[in-house]
Amino acid sequence: MLIKNNLEHLLQAHWTEFLDKNLLIKNCLEYCRNFCINGNYKILKQEKIPPLQLKLSITNILLAENALELWVEFSIPYENDVVIGTLIMELNLNGKIKIKQSYGTRFVLNDIQDANRDAVII
Repeated sequence: MLIKNNLEHLLQAHWTEFLDKNLLIKNCLEYCRNFCINGNYKILKQEKIPPLQLKLSITNILLAENALELWVEFSIPYENDVVIGTLIMELNLNGKIKIKQSYGTRFVLNDIQDANRDAVII
């Protein structure tokens, strides 16, 4: 009787009406910081990194047993770097969040001194 796919699209389109966006931002910032501290994100050194701005968007909401699975894509400043990735969270009907997976890359500004240290001097 329930058209699951339509409900998931409806939830994704109206998530701000039933989720606290401030708590979502707070949790994403905390998880991202912890993943960075633990070295769980791939580090990519570049001469120019993406803008240091906070961006979050829920790109998918799936119905799971007694929970919603939220896919949150993010761009989060961390120290002088930027982390871009996806958090897959499970939100149970009591409001408890559990991180199922996180994928991301930490973009680090390539320091000239670091580049010179690794260079071969002839």
